[in-house]
Amino acid sequence: MLKIHTIYGAGYDSNVFILEDTDNSGALESAIVDAGTGAHASRVRKMIEKFVPLSSIRQIILTHGHYDHTGGAAALAEAAVAKVLMHELEAPFVEEGRDNAAAFFGGKQEKISVARKLKDGDKITVGKSVLEVLHTPGHAAGSICLYHAETLSLISGDTVFSDGGMGRWDLVGGNYAALAASVKRLCLLDVENLYPGHGYIVEGGAGEHLQMAMESL
Repeated sequence: MLKIHTIYGAGYDSNVFILEDTDNSGALESAIVDAGTGAHASRVRKMIEKFVPLSSIRQIILTHGHYDHTGGAAALAEAAVAKVLMHELEAPFVEEGRDNAAAFFGGKQEKISVARKLKDGDKITVGKSVLEVLHTPGHAAGSICLYHAETLSLISGDTVFSDGGMGRWDLVGGNYAALAASVKRLCLLDVENLYPGHGYIVEGGAGEHLQMAMESL
C-alpha cells in the first residue's frame, strides 16, 4: 500500500513528498515529489532519510518548473542516483537551466537531465502502487497532479491548495481560464486526501477543499 510522507517547506521551499511502497519481491521502492529551492537541502535530505534510505529512491517527480519546486532537484537526484520526471512542457526549464525566477529566491537553477517527459494520462509506478499523471495547466503550462485511485489521494502541486486555495496564474506560463478548467477537472475526482505544493495537507474529506476552490473561481 502506498504511503505518503510530508516534509513541509521552510522559507520559500515547496512541500516535499516521499512516496513509498514495496515491489513484488518485498523490496522498498520510493519516489520524491518536488524538491524545494535547495536552500534547505541538508534539512530535506535528513528528513527524507528518517523515512526511507536514499538508495530506495528511484524517481524524483517535479510538478512544474518553478524554482521553489525544482532548485533542490539536481543535488537530490545525484545523491540518490534517481531519475527526474516532469511534464514535457516544463522539462526545458530545468534541462536548459533557465532562471525561471531563481534569482528571486536567491539561487540558480542547475541543469538537470529529465529522464522521462510526462503527458496527461501517463502512469508512474512506485513499488506496486500506480499513480496517474493529470496535466493541469493554469499555474504553469506544464503543471501536473498525481492521483492514486486506491487511496483516493491527490498530490496537487500548485494547482490547488487546502481551504480552496489555488496557484497564481499571473506568472510566466500561467493562464486563468486554464487553471479554472483544471480545478473543475479535479473536482470530478473522488479525493479524500490532498497533498498540495504549499500549506498543510488534508487527510480525510479533501473533496470539500476542491469544491471550495471551484466555488471561488
